[in-house]
Amino acid sequence: MNDPHASNELERIIKTAEVELRQIHPGLFSPEGFNRLTERINEFIGELTVESVKVAKRHQSDSVSPAYVDQASEHLASGKPSRWQRVVGGIGGIIFGVGLAAAGAMIQSGQYSSRGFILSIACIVLGMPAFMFHIMKE
Repeated sequence: MNDPHASNELERIIKTAEVELRQIHPGLFSPEGFNRLTERINEFIGELTVESVKVAKRHQSDSVSPAYVDQASEHLASGKPSRWQRVVGGIGGIIFGVGLAAAGAMIQSGQYSSRGFILSIACIVLGMPAFMFHIMKE
């Protein structure tokens, strides 16, 4: 991305897309709507570029091939959460479950300890946001 030629090429692509959109449906969008559309197109071009480079790096490639761009586009379009998001959600779910199980066991047995109470609350408080993060991203 630090390559000036690549940066100039991206700017050219963005401007070309804007010109093409104006020619196809010049009166279809309000000025604000058209500005929002061009912002989203610019964001997608940037995200696609970054994701394409990530895919190429995962395959230990020195350059980005058309296949890598296609994979990146599919990944962005599918909206699937990345691996780290799934891992965070899974671990959060386990920690949340441990906290609920510990609290339930204390309530059921009627034996409360300060260590058990603190552990249960800590697991619930730490696990729930991570688990909810995973659910919201799905």
